[in-house]
Amino acid sequence: MWIADGWQDYELLSCGGGEKLERWGRQILVRPDPQAIWEADKRSKLWRQANARYSRSSTGGSPAACRASTRRARRAGRKRAAIF
Repeated sequence: MWIADGWQDYELLSCGGGEKLERWGRQILVRPDPQAIWEADKRSKLWRQANARYSRSSTGGSPAACRASTRRARRAGRKRAAIF
């Protein structure tokens, strides 16, 4: 296993229920994590602070789609982007 400990702008805030809550700079993102099999209180204030949610499509994931959806939400005046 490799340890990634040199990242200055990343923080794992919480995880569980098949997802992880991460901070990348000022952005808070919810992403799937099949290894987070324990329960998490996703009703907590921490989970509600997410700026975006990354969800894989049935054909795989696309970081470009995540970025595009977030930009569209910002242009529309929404602070948070829900990506489904």
